[in-house]
Amino acid sequence: MSTPGKAESPLVLLVTSSKHTANLIKKQLAQYFIISDAKDAEAAWGLLLEQQAYSLVICELGLSINPFGLLERIRKASDNQLANIPFLLLFGENESDEERKLAFRLGASDFVSLPCSSAELIARASLRANFEAQNTVNEAIEMQQLLAAGNLDQLAQVSLFNSLLKQEVSFSQRHRSNFSVVRLHIDNLKAILTGFDQRATKSVVKAVARIITKILRREDTLSYLGKADFCILYPATNGIGATNSINRILSEISKRRILLSGKKISVTLSVAIYGCIADENSSIEKIHDQLIVDIEKAISNGGNQIVNSSPAGEKRLYSVDRALRMIESKNTDDVAENLNSLVLAILPLLEFADEKLNLGLKAYGDSKLEQLEKKD
Repeated sequence: MSTPGKAESPLVLLVTSSKHTANLIKKQLAQYFIISDAKDAEAAWGLLLEQQAYSLVICELGLSINPFGLLERIRKASDNQLANIPFLLLFGENESDEERKLAFRLGASDFVSLPCSSAELIARASLRANFEAQNTVNEAIEMQQLLAAGNLDQLAQVSLFNSLLKQEVSFSQRHRSNFSVVRLHIDNLKAILTGFDQRATKSVVKAVARIITKILRREDTLSYLGKADFCILYPATNGIGATNSINRILSEISKRRILLSGKKISVTLSVAIYGCIADENSSIEKIHDQLIVDIEKAISNGGNQIVNSSPAGEKRLYSVDRALRMIESKNTDDVAENLNSLVLAILPLLEFADEKLNLGLKAYGDSKLEQLEKKD
């Protein structure tokens, strides 16, 4: 075990079979965390049972799901604090998207792709490890437990939600990564519940919340705002990904019938989706203001509608690194929409390469470049 940093630094368990990876990550995180390491899942489980103060587990994808199933065993632990410990995956170049998806289904909180920069690793580890310490809500309480207890006020407190959103905005500003925020409104709730008592409102909201939580990933956060409104934070997710999740939620809700006093009722949701890469002018206040405008528009359009908006300048901020990853995964629709800004972003590199390597790009003249700049 290495013990650099301040006494109050979060305690992190690193699980990797590679001595090189272990040394590299410990070196990158040493200034900010106290790190224990384990070479396999069995040793890691033993350390977790011995030490209850871990703030984060960082684990190789393979060791998290095979053959010991460390991640699944953690999530099924009877101790709530252990079961809810944030879990950061180390995702290697040779590992498949199917394996990563399985890990998230089992309860992974986040991931970083190896090799990664120190800045990204520190930011992701800090975001997850400091989550509990920075908020007043006890994270060990599962969302489903809160629903079962009928405590909608704590489904995810607004202050907790905004704290996470602020962290995601900051991370996006530094690393030009996507995130999305969604606001949902239960349509015509008063009209639907005519003839029922006041308890019916809470029953319907709880039922909708249960449906939503079954669709969300563990790393997503759902907050109840009151007055039949919810908010969802989708970290590291663009507007397309958030829209896909919302469509699954709406599809599931359309299939369900909520039972009140023996009577089946159906509900619909109006939705506002805000996906972006934050710039220096982004703030949680501006995001919420835009969501309020958009949710009112969705409601005024007749309800059961989705309004999807992005801030001005989002295309220009589209990450070249993300575009390359999207191309590798054959998911190029979003890349195609941002080609102008992506080409402009790498023009200095192209011009430098043309000068040093004699690529012959100058033969095409400046007209194409000028067209791109005008389009963008």
